[in-house]
Amino acid sequence: MSSLDATRAELALLVLYLNKAEARDKICRAIQYGSKFVSNGEPGPAQNVDKTTSLARKVFRLLKFVNGLQSLISPTPPGTPLSLTLLGKSKDALIATFLFLDQFVWLGRTGIYQNKERVERIGRISLFCWLGSTVCTTLVEIGELERLSASIKKLEEELKNSNKYENELYRAKLKKSNDRTLSLVKAGIDTVVAVGLLQLAPTKVTPRVTGALGFISSLISCYQFVNGLQSLISPTPPGTPLSLTLLGKSKDALIATFLFLDQFVWLGRTGIYQNKERVERIGRISLFCWLGSTVCTTLVEIGELERLSASIKKLEEELKNSNKYENELYRAKLKKSNDRTLSLVKAGIDTVVAVGLLQLAPTKVTPRVTGALGFISSLISCYQLLPPPTKSKTL
Repeated sequence: MSSLDATRAELALLVLYLNKAEARDKICRAIQYGSKFVSNGEPGPAQNVDKTTSLARKVFRLLKFVNGLQSLISPTPPGTPLSLTLLGKSKDALIATFLFLDQFVWLGRTGIYQNKERVERIGRISLFCWLGSTVCTTLVEIGELERLSASIKKLEEELKNSNKYENELYRAKLKKSNDRTLSLVKAGIDTVVAVGLLQLAPTKVTPRVTGALGFISSLISCYQFVNGLQSLISPTPPGTPLSLTLLGKSKDALIATFLFLDQFVWLGRTGIYQNKERVERIGRISLFCWLGSTVCTTLVEIGELERLSASIKKLEEELKNSNKYENELYRAKLKKSNDRTLSLVKAGIDTVVAVGLLQLAPTKVTPRVTGALGFISSLISCYQLLPPPTKSKTL
């Protein structure tokens, strides 16, 4: 494998990791609690980072309580003791309640909901729910580890005349035991973090202790998400015209530059980087990069649609004596054409949004127009992320 292939594989792993919304949330969590550790509850740039990152994370968790509800109604594995089942369901109910109430906290922090006293009360109730869920998780993991330990000992007895590490089942149980031990450690740490956030022991669990433990817990979460990812990246498909290849690579370079510069804008907005004039300049440069990337995307989609259209027409000629909609390849090309058309519409909308954010045409692309188009573009993105429909089985 060449160094370029190795770099591609490493970047693919990172992209796959960061594409998980949960992984991004845990990275933000590490930043949040790291800032809490640095600030020790004192006003300053570190505390600003703590507060802004905490608020940003609440957006990641919008409607996430549905995950908890799904776990709540899902059947437990056969053979699970009733005590562990009840603890597991209690954990799911508590975490779902925490995530549901946390949305009202977000509404209060953003100023949409004005009753500050009620927001604070809801915030404390939600944190108590999270505390309860971490305690339940701790007890569940202890119980499951005891069951696993007994199962491993029984298997060791059966394999005493052979190398147990060569047995696939033994290795699987050992890995499961290690994973549950790590989850137990994390649950224990999170319990102390919840105590710190609720200030139930302010002299012992100080903001600095809370920040340090929260940071460690976040790193454990980040590590847990690495497992199972495969490093795979696809080069440009063969047969792609050079013009489209160059436009695609230009788009990638521009969007990467935009995202890189946007981190400096965040540093400026949180007060870590103090030069406001430079932050504004970097912010405009980053937006121009995004504008350039949307233009490149538009041109790429137009070019790819032209290629697809020619390919579909050629296939229609071959299938003129049969029902083309029964042909799997034809349906696949038609779906691809529809997807690219939607991407073209989104890229066009994003171009106008970028023009609005840069105020290049302030009389025509007003803040309201920018907001409306940005909202439509976001809805298209949400639709594009929907999983494909499952094929119904015919009897």
